[in-house]
Amino acid sequence: METALKRPVDEMLPPARLGLLGLQHVLTMYTGCVTVPLVFSAAAGLDTRTIGLLVNAGRWAT
Repeated sequence: METALKRPVDEMLPPARLGLLGLQHVLTMYTGCVTVPLVFSAAAGLDTRTIGLLVNAGRWAT
């Protein structure tokens, strides 16, 4: 018989926890894609329409 020790990194999380962590990952990635154009365009003094275009273009680039 083979007895292997199960390391914490190899354990499978419950589906609810996996879903929550997946949602957190998606929201974090989306926030990173939107924040950069907002910060730099505001610092550059761009108008609202141009900022919207930059945010929208950045979303499709990733």
